Amino acid sequence: MDQLSKILEACLDTTHNHPAWITDQLGTIIAMNSKASECNLLSLNLDNSDIIINNKHYHYYSKEMNHGTGCFLHELIEEDDLDYQLEKSIQNLEETINKKSQTLNF
Repeated sequence: MDQLSKILEACLDTTHNHPAWITDQLGTIIAMNSKASECNLLSLNLDNSDIIINNKHYHYYSKEMNHGTGCFLHELIEEDDLDYQLEKSIQNLEETINKKSQTLNF
């Protein structure tokens, strides 16, 4: 493993608490965090919208890291984490709307 891969893996470990990995444009894995290492990525059917690993439901996301680099970030985010994030976003939105309406009432 080259030095760049080690740096990328360290970054993925510190920024993602779920399986995450980086591929090049051909699909070759360049780096993966420790959570992704625990999964057998090659055996997963990433075409499925719902992936089950150890009785936990995950959603698969992939996006280009920087336009034109040909590198992609892949993530498996646990369904419970998504529900929590959505709930928290809704609460934040409600708080913002309430503050805005209080400001407009005065």
